[in-house]
Amino acid sequence: MQKVALVTGAAQGIGKAIALRLVKDGFAVAIADYNDTAAKAVAAEINQHGGRALAVKVDVSRRRTGAYSAGRFRRYRQQCRHRPFDADRSDRRGDRR
Repeated sequence: MQKVALVTGAAQGIGKAIALRLVKDGFAVAIADYNDTAAKAVAAEINQHGGRALAVKVDVSRRRTGAYSAGRFRRYRQQCRHRPFDADRSDRRGDRR
């Protein structure tokens, strides 16, 4: 079973460094950040290098988006633990807004 981590602020700086380190240590990561474009770029970088990552847009100042992101993270965690990774499926799930 693969370990899964949710890293907030992971689109740049220290958050990105933490996410990259977790991937190096064998974790699948959810790249959670308000900057959706940068989060997707970091997730793509990780996936291209053989890791497993999912970008999640999060605004921690809003409870509603936090709850949505937490639900999406739970589904991602279950997917990582029980099935092979399917990037197309993960992307379609995140398009609901």
